[in-house]
Amino acid sequence: MHEYKYDVALSFLAQDEPLATQIANILEERHRVFLYSRKQEQLAGTDGEKTFNQVFSEQARVVVVLYRHGWGESPWTRIEETAIKNRAFDEGYDFALFVPTDDKPTVPKYVPKTRLWIGLARFGINGAASVIDARVQELGGEPRVLTLEERAARAQQAADFKKFREGYFRSQEGIQAANASFGRIVEVIEQRVEALHAAAPGLALQAKRFGRVLVVLGTGPALRLEWCPQYANSFDGAYLDATIWEGHPPVPGAFTFREERRPRHTLRPTPDVTEGRTFAWNFKTPEGPRLLGTDEASEFILSWWLGKTERAVG
Repeated sequence: MHEYKYDVALSFLAQDEPLATQIANILEERHRVFLYSRKQEQLAGTDGEKTFNQVFSEQARVVVVLYRHGWGESPWTRIEETAIKNRAFDEGYDFALFVPTDDKPTVPKYVPKTRLWIGLARFGINGAASVIDARVQELGGEPRVLTLEERAARAQQAADFKKFREGYFRSQEGIQAANASFGRIVEVIEQRVEALHAAAPGLALQAKRFGRVLVVLGTGPALRLEWCPQYANSFDGAYLDATIWEGHPPVPGAFTFREERRPRHTLRPTPDVTEGRTFAWNFKTPEGPRLLGTDEASEFILSWWLGKTERAVG
């Protein structure tokens, strides 16, 4: 019987690292997981191409691909995709699970239509982890109890990350990353609104900037977006203020209301950082906290607003 070094190996593009980390956190309680951002010290000094090829072609019992447009085109995912396809030529695709992360879920065209793919909207993160856990056991893997050494290593890793995170929260680097992320979110939403207007002109969607505030207007509820740092060099009390309004929302220097109005709905993700040391936004969801990269945060906010708009105009 083949001996596997890992029960699960995760393949993903950089923007899906927060999601990969959350899935790994759940699976690592029962299985051995390969997550690049947690193996960097072990991989340092090795032949990266050879190492990654071995992991995805023979060392992992189950390979999980967080798939979005562009996966397989970056240097590392290209190596991983080749390893997966070569392995599938000999074994079939039973070992591979695909988790689409684009707004419109897709999987590679070469994946057989009979293969299961995991929809996050349906399963959620915990459900996705459960499906992966079940596939590991179907292929002969067994849940395991962490050894004392593994528990100690995880504790050390957690302590190191906590120290880094606390420093990042009070650093100029963190604030600059948050400012850049907000700027990117504004650009992405403006681009997406333009595309949405072309697809549904009857909604009369348009995005407008008022200083550091972005407003999306149309025939339904309006979206207002503002980055609200409280200090110049700290995340303390900082949040991204996403609100939905009936009518035009208040904006700096443009409108004065005799009666105070309140938003109909509010979403306030906070700035955070992943274990891979990349900036992310922390969203509170029914399934628990969810870290999202910049482009994913943009899509999440737009999807949230559009959901409210559909109910309002439907």
